[in-house]
Amino acid sequence: MLRIGLVGCGTHANWAVVPAIKAAAPRAALVAVADVNAQNLAKIEAGPAKRYSDHRQMIAVGGLDAVYVATLANTHADITCDALAAGLHVVCEKPMATSVEDCTRMTQAAAKARRVLAVNFETRYHAEILQIRRWIDEGHLGRVEAIHIQDFWDGHKVWGEIGARRKRLTDLAGALDCGIHKADWARYWCGGSWKNITALGRWFDEDVRFAPHIGVLGELDSGQMVTLNASFAYSAYIKPHAYSHVLTVVGSQGVINHFEDRVAPSVVRLTSEALTATHEVTATGHADVMTKLIRDLADAAEGKPIPREMARGEDGLAAQIFVEEANKQAVARR
Repeated sequence: MLRIGLVGCGTHANWAVVPAIKAAAPRAALVAVADVNAQNLAKIEAGPAKRYSDHRQMIAVGGLDAVYVATLANTHADITCDALAAGLHVVCEKPMATSVEDCTRMTQAAAKARRVLAVNFETRYHAEILQIRRWIDEGHLGRVEAIHIQDFWDGHKVWGEIGARRKRLTDLAGALDCGIHKADWARYWCGGSWKNITALGRWFDEDVRFAPHIGVLGELDSGQMVTLNASFAYSAYIKPHAYSHVLTVVGSQGVINHFEDRVAPSVVRLTSEALTATHEVTATGHADVMTKLIRDLADAAEGKPIPREMARGEDGLAAQIFVEEANKQAVARR
């Protein structure tokens, strides 16, 4: 059994991390939690887990095999490196950090400690993402040349308690706080490293550091062009909710399309020379797929092979290269 200590007991921890660890039983158990915010520590539904106001104290007491880092991204690097130096495996929330420098430091710490550093790109486990990977691997698209992704939502409204959380996330990474998942998909499907990234952003008069609406054009050295249009501004300033997700993968011998608006059923469709197929996809919650990640970490801790779905520190670093360059260019062109 993987004994996990959770650092960061805020909204995401309550919504997704704690339920995911509980659902991973008996492969994993939450045995300790830590947060500098006493209110968060009091509210976390962690059962009999020991509670600490300092993650370093939690680590020093011992009895852990792994640490889950669910704090704000600008604190990820130090906490992760502390856990790795203590000989613990780590799952770090996305974005892995707020700079390429910190991501590099984290991957180096994992290599030195000979421990697993996983990054919570949990959408790799979603049914439609796995299905797209299978179709590509089976050769139905021939040579993949282009990937186009539109992911528009409100990032939570700009008002209220959740609006304050939205502002914190947008100040750290803009719409790419969640858009980073989509950038990761391209490498998950096709491999390669990022090059030739360019971006434009729009702020909608919102007082945040990075763009709540951004368009990015990038290229992988494995040969694919990638366009990512991501938004936290889509209906963020009005009461009604709206969502628009459109994905197209274009190959030399076929195409894949996925559409979701949270009104009609979500559908992923392959059209190719050899096969035409359609799959209706059931909505998946964060905790459902994160449980798979926790179980995979428990297996990895026992020395079992790490599946491609479990993103590693190197994947988090590659995604941060994309995010950092895109946000830098959007700010420069503001």
